[in-house]
Amino acid sequence: MSATQMPTIRKFNPGLLQTDEEIMAQYSVRQVEFRTVLRIIRENIDSPSCQHILVYAPRGRGKTMLLARLAAECRTNPELSSHALPVRLTEDILEVFTLAEFWLEVLFCLSRELATDNLDLSRDLHKSHIDLKSRWRERELAERVRAAVMDTMARLDRHLVLMVENLQSLTDITGEQFGWGLRQALQTEPDLTLVATATSRFEALDDVKHAFYELFYLVYLPPLDTKSCHHLWQVVGGRERSEMEIEPIRVLTGGSPRLLVIVANFARHMSLGRLLDELVTLIDNHTEYFRSQLESMPKMERRVYLALVDLWRPSTAGEIAERASLDIRMVSTMLGRLIKRGATLVNNADRKRYYSAAEGLYCIYYKLRRERGEALVVRDLIRFMRIVFTDAEQRKIFAAIDSNAHHNKAIMQAVNMTLIEDPDFRKFIPSSLIDSDITMEIVGTHTTIDSFNHDFQQVWDAINQERYEKAIELIELLMARFDNSYSPVEEIKLATALIMIAQTFQELECHKSAIMMCMRIIERFDNHSSMFADITAFAYVIKGSAEEALGQTTAALRTFNEIIERYNTDDGLESKFPWVSTSLLNKGIILGKTGNWEEAIEAWNDLISRANSKSLDRELDELMQLLVAEAMSFKAFKLLHLEQFIEAEETARRLIGHCDKEWKESFLEQLTDALLADALFVRAMALHAVGDIEEAVTTSERMIRHFGANGDPNIRWQIVRTLVVKAWMDIEIGRANAALHACEEGERRLEDLEEEEQKVVRRRLGWARMKAHVIREDRASARNVYRSIWAEYDADEEADLEEFVFMTVEVLALDTLEAEMLEVLDGDRAKGERFHPLRVGLRRRVGVAVREPPEIIAVADRIDTMIEERKSLLRMTKARDVEPQ
Repeated sequence: MSATQMPTIRKFNPGLLQTDEEIMAQYSVRQVEFRTVLRIIRENIDSPSCQHILVYAPRGRGKTMLLARLAAECRTNPELSSHALPVRLTEDILEVFTLAEFWLEVLFCLSRELATDNLDLSRDLHKSHIDLKSRWRERELAERVRAAVMDTMARLDRHLVLMVENLQSLTDITGEQFGWGLRQALQTEPDLTLVATATSRFEALDDVKHAFYELFYLVYLPPLDTKSCHHLWQVVGGRERSEMEIEPIRVLTGGSPRLLVIVANFARHMSLGRLLDELVTLIDNHTEYFRSQLESMPKMERRVYLALVDLWRPSTAGEIAERASLDIRMVSTMLGRLIKRGATLVNNADRKRYYSAAEGLYCIYYKLRRERGEALVVRDLIRFMRIVFTDAEQRKIFAAIDSNAHHNKAIMQAVNMTLIEDPDFRKFIPSSLIDSDITMEIVGTHTTIDSFNHDFQQVWDAINQERYEKAIELIELLMARFDNSYSPVEEIKLATALIMIAQTFQELECHKSAIMMCMRIIERFDNHSSMFADITAFAYVIKGSAEEALGQTTAALRTFNEIIERYNTDDGLESKFPWVSTSLLNKGIILGKTGNWEEAIEAWNDLISRANSKSLDRELDELMQLLVAEAMSFKAFKLLHLEQFIEAEETARRLIGHCDKEWKESFLEQLTDALLADALFVRAMALHAVGDIEEAVTTSERMIRHFGANGDPNIRWQIVRTLVVKAWMDIEIGRANAALHACEEGERRLEDLEEEEQKVVRRRLGWARMKAHVIREDRASARNVYRSIWAEYDADEEADLEEFVFMTVEVLALDTLEAEMLEVLDGDRAKGERFHPLRVGLRRRVGVAVREPPEIIAVADRIDTMIEERKSLLRMTKARDVEPQ
């Protein structure tokens, strides 16, 4: 290959029909990982036992490219080629379901690898493969095929470097017997090194009961940093860019080498039409690949993943849940599985977790496949270009299409859609692309004011058909063309349509578009007559909510404060639309999230007092009451969090009273179910904190009785929490049977929680059950429960160790169960070693002499002191409870 010739680039199948020289020319990043793997192989060649390697990363990170580069090195490096023979199994091993079939595949690939340099041996191996494959009924076939492979390596006096992709998927198909058989071979064959890949660090690697436990040296391929992206960009022939200019491309591609190569190919073409053709061709060529990857996901995982890629930005679990129309706990569970699968990435920023597709290419694929109109496809392409190209390049592209764009409605529509979403885009395009005759043809407007109703009907039709971009395009052109020449009635229609679109954008989580539309409303109508006051106030509310959703806390507070200041004195407006009350509610929520608890509670108190002083018609009165209910709920939880228990209980009690009386038989009854559940939970917790346990238990029982059959996921989760709290309160007042019943009910409902929550709640219920058995003097049952609790704790986790010791002390304060506990801890010596000081303390308490280091004795003494202190406190509490009042 000449110095000026571009290497053959393989985006999805590196190494396919490429020479070793082409592979080495294309390989430009992941040098550290390459050298690490190469070093281990060199060390294995002369070692009696080999270190095997697993390279893991999501798809598109360069795993296949790394193996191709490694194979090329083994073939071309004179030092290495005489000692090592690379054999790469195909990426999709479709015929392997057993260990024997695996070794048959290795034999087949080995014969192909030798075809170039040793044709006779290659033919012999091919014949052996056919012969052995025909003996599929033989029980010892796997051993025979493996022996044939290793005998060949002995004849060649070379070390077999076996490369297997998607090991996780292979083991899922073949089962445990395959894993143990492969492990046995890898541990007994000194001339065999396995270099495998996987899309994630799967659970079997850390499971002591699994064949792959501690078998591999793990190599992770992280996303490329900006410097590496810049280097790869240059290698694959992208247009010259600085590292600063590469950064947006790194963000778009997620540091995926595969996607970056694709984008670099796009960047060679400075034509919108050519880019569109290339992008659509790419999607067309790889539709089956994309579709198969999506269809391989379980239904719920796919639903969450498609919501994530449709958002096409780092998104919170809440945003994904709303887009997927699923409960957030279900979404969180599915996101955890997608992360393990390697399909999704998570990034922590500003104390939030943001999720994004591991391969941004799926977002582009989904957008282009999902959008039905050509103009929408071009709009997404323009969005793609806005990220990839510099300002100068964008001007060049749109100047180039200016001359013939008038003949392409799709481009004209797309340009105008983009202008609506991104006004800054205007500086890149010639004015003729905005004011052309073809745009007016699309809109179908007329030049006379008399045609307003006809034109506006098109806007209304677009809204009803949920073609919001079309509606905005029509309205924007109407506003721009006729400026302020409409009559008041026409202006009201226009303003109403704009506010509906702004509200729809907000519901669709297009927050920036919602803010932009609200600003247009405010700019145009804020200084008009008072008839527009309600519309502009509503625009301010939507704007503030959108700013909050985007994390623009300061801007959102400023907007809500402006509403409160501007409209607080206008009783007429508040009597029609409670925008000030809505703003006070949102202001309190934002202040609470930022830790300004006192100001938050003050805002909610202001809302509640305003509601009591207003005289509203029934519909708005009920709306105001709902705002009050939400304010009281937020206030009650914050007071509980601040340990202001008396005030929290009073607020919760008032909210319960409203739900029971004023809001009964109204449209609010169903809407306030969740608020009533929250209020009952807060009141029970607050009553317990101030010592009124009997009333706290009664309140908990009412909630469980009232909402036990409720299907709302949020309320079902609240029921589980209440059952846990009730079980512990029952124990405090000696109601062991009631506590056990609450525990059984709580365990039955564990499926309503996410996996991590289930573990925490299961432990809490376990300790409650054990205490209940202690109260009933059922020592055998208490010991059995202690054993089940012991199984839930991870001896290697410091937090688990601390919690287990603390709760053991709590139980021992009730009764002398040291012997039973020792029996459990001594039953698992390996795990029990991490709890050795606790075991020593228990042995000393049952009178067993111990010989231990002074440090262990000191910890055991401290545990003994904790038990006695807790016993003393319980005696004091009981004595106080029986004193005459």
